[in-house]
Amino acid sequence: MRILCNFFLFFLTGCQLTQSPKTFFSLPTDIAEKKAEKKLRINQSQVEIQENSILSTPQSQEDAWKRIAMQLKMEIPNHETIERYRNWYIKNPNHLNTVSKRAEPFLYLIIDKIEQRNMPLELALLPVIESSFDTLAYSQEKASGLWQFLSNTGKSYGLEQNFWYDGRLDVAASTDAALDYLTHLNKRFNGNWKQAIAAYNSGGGRISSAIRKNNRLGKPIDFLSLDLPKETTSYVQKLLALADIISNSEKYGIKIPAVANKPVVKLVNPKIQLDLTVAAKYAGISIQKLQKLNPAYNQYITAPDGPYQLLLPIDSIQSFNDNIKKHQGKGIKVICYQVKAGDSLILLAKKYKTTTKLIQRTNNLSNNKIFINQYLLIPSFSKNQHKYIKHYQ
Repeated sequence: MRILCNFFLFFLTGCQLTQSPKTFFSLPTDIAEKKAEKKLRINQSQVEIQENSILSTPQSQEDAWKRIAMQLKMEIPNHETIERYRNWYIKNPNHLNTVSKRAEPFLYLIIDKIEQRNMPLELALLPVIESSFDTLAYSQEKASGLWQFLSNTGKSYGLEQNFWYDGRLDVAASTDAALDYLTHLNKRFNGNWKQAIAAYNSGGGRISSAIRKNNRLGKPIDFLSLDLPKETTSYVQKLLALADIISNSEKYGIKIPAVANKPVVKLVNPKIQLDLTVAAKYAGISIQKLQKLNPAYNQYITAPDGPYQLLLPIDSIQSFNDNIKKHQGKGIKVICYQVKAGDSLILLAKKYKTTTKLIQRTNNLSNNKIFINQYLLIPSFSKNQHKYIKHYQ
């Protein structure tokens, strides 16, 4: 019996020793593999979170409208007039299509300037309300440009206006002036941006008067409670309705054409007076495109004593700078000439070493006829600039 038991124990031991090692060693391996897989999943999740975090920042959006939408913070009251304006945008999608097309060259520039000042991005929508992003917009009250500056207000904030140049139409300069003005108004109204925006429309004095009146009567002083002109109240309401549309375009079923969220144009300063036709040739773009980007110049030439700055497409700046350097920064001088007996465009062109075509274009002449005592603007070249004239042909 003992022998049989010993044999049986030996048999069991032998069976155990001859079994596949999988039973004994697979458990630790599986645990290690699972731990490795879990760690990999965690690492991948962290990478995805980081990537999503990067993609979700306003500055990383591909569409500039989305960059704005992610930073709109003003409370939008539940008000029937705001709802009415919101419904108007929804029912008239072509308006925002047109606005988006006009905004393409300038929207990134405006957003960037607002962000640098840490101002609310609702302000980037003001040109939509003011001018529908039309750089040449001109109102019955004689306000002009994207930001609709009146002449005196524009001058107060550094926008030159003369025969040659109207800074209200200069997108870069007028944006800086508008943000300066809005900063001033915001301080005046103790950080209340809605009151500041209302004041941008109707003037600070009117808003201050309405606030004083409500304080005397013990009434609230939010902009909807103030006794303001209908135009001013509607102005702020339109902006808030538009902000709601931009923030919730999918909710309202509106598809706003995307605007690239990257620099499209850049300001350059050749520091010399240039004919816009020559500037366009230097940049390798059409004169029509140059004028569209730079509507502030009233003539075909930049101002004699400045400003000389031009907004140019990013990809044309190298060519422009190379040509300015190649021609040694040679520009032109324009003189004001009173026509005398015996003068002709041909004689004047020879005298001032220019071309009849350039004199015609500068003075909007359709032919060669000129009259005694008529004043002409004549682009003038020095003796060592003969070769330069070919750029004006």
